[in-house]
Amino acid sequence: QQQMAQMKKIFDKKTNIANELLETERTYDVNNLQLLTNVFLAPLEAVSITILKELHSGLHLLASIVKVILSYHVIILGKIQERIDSWSVHTKLGDIFMEMSSYLKAYTQYVTHYQPIVRILRSRKDDTELQKTLNDLISPECRGKGL
Repeated sequence: QQQMAQMKKIFDKKTNIANELLETERTYDVNNLQLLTNVFLAPLEAVSITILKELHSGLHLLASIVKVILSYHVIILGKIQERIDSWSVHTKLGDIFMEMSSYLKAYTQYVTHYQPIVRILRSRKDDTELQKTLNDLISPECRGKGL
């Protein structure tokens, strides 16, 4: 009886962790990366040709990297959802992350290319046309999140 109660407690904890992983993947990774791509990077790529010529290639590269990262997270989200849909005492999730470990290289590329763009944007903080463009990108779906 006590052993069954302990096993149920462990199973419930494992289930909660799996659901939290699923929700985190959905909310923070997939949704935020889609927001970054659709609300900021794609529009900035279009205007950077005229306003920020020095940023155009960097933004294009960054947008490409984000799309790769997003595609990995969509795959991870789908695999986690499949496992949770058929959840049992024997279900494991670790292998999903082990299979996708190579995508971490994309994060390294993202960080490498993100920093120079941020430096350029900071150096242009007094550029009213640029600041207006950046402010115009912010929409209700950002929910307080900025670039």
